[in-house]
Amino acid sequence: MRVIDLSLTFHRTRLHLAPIGSPADVALRAVIRRLGSELHPIPAAGDVEAFRTPAGPCWMRPVPGTPLGLQYTFEPPFVHVLALLEQPAR
Repeated sequence: MRVIDLSLTFHRTRLHLAPIGSPADVALRAVIRRLGSELHPIPAAGDVEAFRTPAGPCWMRPVPGTPLGLQYTFEPPFVHVLALLEQPAR
């Protein structure tokens, strides 16, 4: 089992971009559940490296059905969720 750490920045951006009860919130919760499960690899196939820190890469995972992406780092067993961001259209 992985431990999910949600940052203060994530909480602030989430309230603005994926209000509780919205379709974006439902999709976001599913992404966070997958990050917490060892059945799903980190990084996943659709994740991209957002930037690199001295400790390792920071990943961006798209939130399906939304223009949003979730930035996170992974230091087993911890998944540090940094922020929820609007992604440019691809």
